[in-house]
Amino acid sequence: MAKRKSKPRRVPLGKAIRWTQEEIDEFSIVTADDIDKMRVMWKRYASPQMRDIIDAIELDDTADDIANG
Repeated sequence: MAKRKSKPRRVPLGKAIRWTQEEIDEFSIVTADDIDKMRVMWKRYASPQMRDIIDAIELDDTADDIANG
């Protein structure tokens, strides 16, 4: 492990962010555009083994539950 060249320093905390519940609700909305942008980012930065998982289709496992009683 390489030695540190400088001492760790403390960073002062800033002011707390005071959001209302309505603002939090607004920020948490995921749009179709958000999903498309995430898909592009995933394909660019995911490892080769994980790259295609973004296009996987989630299957309903109800059929398995019925078959297995």
